[in-house]
Amino acid sequence: MNPVAAFSGLRSDYEQVKANRWRSFIIGGCGQGTDGDFSYRSDADYYRIMSLARQFDENDSLIGQGLDRLERNVVQDGMQLDPKTGLAELNTYLAAKWSAWCDTPEACDMSQERDFHGMARMVLRSVIRDGDILALMTNTGAVELIEGHRLKTPHRTRKSVVHGILIDRYRRKLEYWITRSDLGILGTVTRADQVEKVPARDRAGNLQALHICDPRRVTQTRGVSALVRVFDMIGMLGDINFAKLVQQQILSCFAILRTRPLGGADGFGQPTGYGDSTTEAKADGSGTELLEGIGPGMEVTGEPGEQLEGFSPNVPGQGYFEQAKLIITIIAINLGLPVHVLLLDPSDTNFSGWRGAIDQARLGWRHLQYGILVKQFYRPVYQWKLRDWLVTDPELRRLVATLDNPEDVFKARFLTPRFPYIQPEVDAQADAEIIGKMLDSRRGVLAMRGRDIEHVDQEIVDDNASLITRALEKLAEIKGKFGELAEDVSWRDMLGLWEVQPGSAPAAAGQDGAKGRKVPKGKAA
Repeated sequence: MNPVAAFSGLRSDYEQVKANRWRSFIIGGCGQGTDGDFSYRSDADYYRIMSLARQFDENDSLIGQGLDRLERNVVQDGMQLDPKTGLAELNTYLAAKWSAWCDTPEACDMSQERDFHGMARMVLRSVIRDGDILALMTNTGAVELIEGHRLKTPHRTRKSVVHGILIDRYRRKLEYWITRSDLGILGTVTRADQVEKVPARDRAGNLQALHICDPRRVTQTRGVSALVRVFDMIGMLGDINFAKLVQQQILSCFAILRTRPLGGADGFGQPTGYGDSTTEAKADGSGTELLEGIGPGMEVTGEPGEQLEGFSPNVPGQGYFEQAKLIITIIAINLGLPVHVLLLDPSDTNFSGWRGAIDQARLGWRHLQYGILVKQFYRPVYQWKLRDWLVTDPELRRLVATLDNPEDVFKARFLTPRFPYIQPEVDAQADAEIIGKMLDSRRGVLAMRGRDIEHVDQEIVDDNASLITRALEKLAEIKGKFGELAEDVSWRDMLGLWEVQPGSAPAAAGQDGAKGRKVPKGKAA
C-alpha cells in the first residue's frame, strides 16, 4: 500500500473528531457521551433560559405574536371528547358531563380563571416557551397548573433529583418538589422543608401529577424552551431593527453646523442646540464640554478651530431586508410556523407555496395536538375525573352497571381540531373522489377532517327529520285551509324539492312545470 495514501486516510479519519472553525468543540463530558440532562445540569443556567424566553414572549414584538399564532392554530376551540363505551345513552351522558365541567372555570381551574380549553392554551404555550409545566389533579376536583420555575432542588440533596423532579434508576418520575409561588424564578432553595413533595401517582398507582413536556432525548427529564436555539437571532434582529430606526431618524433630521474661528471673541457665546444635552469632562482635563443629543432642527457649535462636517449614515446597510427576512425565517421554523403565517403576509409567495408550507406546518401542529395536549393533558385528566365521578355520581354508576365490561367506561377518544380547506371546492371534490372510488371510507375521510361519522350521520338525519316534520306540519295546515285546491301539493313543495317524472325532459318556459312545480302522478307533463 502506498504509505502516503494510507497516512492521508488516517489523517482524514482523525480530523472527523477534531474541532475546527466549522465544528464546535465538545464542552463537558470529555466527548464520552452524556445523558440528556447533562447539557442543562446547572440550575442557574436552566432557569436563566426559562426567564429569557419569557422576557422575549412579553417584550419582543415578534416572538409573542408567533406564540399567539401557534397557540391559536393548534388549540382552536379545544379537543372534543368522543366516548366509546358501546352504550349510546352512556356516551351521551359522559360527553355532556365532561363538556359542562370543561366549560366551568370554577369547577375545572383551581384559580377559577379559565375554562379547560383555556388551560390547554396555557399548557401549550408553557411547553413551547418554558420547556414544561406541571398540572396537579387536586382533591377539590379542579386542576392546578404549576409553572416550571417552581420545580427546584434544595442544595446538597443527595437523591437523584433533576431540577425538582425525583427519578429512580429507570428514570421514572416519582416526586415533584414544588416551591412557594413567591420564591421567584431565580430564587434559591437551601433546605428540603422549603419544597412540597408531591408524588407522581396516588396509592392506587394512578397519575395525580402531570409533567407535560416535549423532550428530545429519552434521558431528558425536564423540557427546554424551543426559543433557546434562536436566542441570538432574536437579539440580533432587535439590534438590526433598532439601527434601522435610528438611521431613519437621522435621515429625517436637519442641522446647523457652525465653525468657530481660532482665537479672539467668537460672538457665539455658549453652544446651544435643540436636542437633549449632557455635560462631560474633556479628555485633557481643561474643562467640560456640552454633548448634544440627536434631534430635528438641532444646532451644533464646534470648538474654536474645529471644522464640522455633516455625515450620511448607512445603517444597517443595503442588505437589511434580505438579512432581516433570513433571521425571521429561522425564528419562524423554530416555532413551527411558515414565515408568511408568522408575519400574516403572503405577498412573497403564490398559492402553491402557501399551501405547501401550511401542509408541512400542520404535521407539526397535529403532533402538538395529539402528542402533547391529548396524551399528556386531556386524556389523563378525563380518566381522573371519570374515576371521581364513578364515586360521586349515582346516575353514572347505574349506566355503567349495564355494561358487559365495566372497564369499557374508560374507552374514549379525543377529536382534535382540524384545519379548514385551503381551497374548499377542490378539497371537497377530492374527498368525494376518494370515497367514490373506494380509496378510503367515509369514516376515514371524516376522521382526517376531525369529524366523527356517528356524529355527522346523526346530525344529518336529525336535521332532515326536523325539516320534513316542519314541512308536513305546514302541509297539513295548508290542506286544512284550502282543501281540494291543495290536493297536488306535497311536503316536498314546502322544502322546494321538485319531483320530475322518470324519462321526462324539463318543462320549457311557459309550460306547466316551468317554474319547477311538481307534475301530478298519472297526468301528462
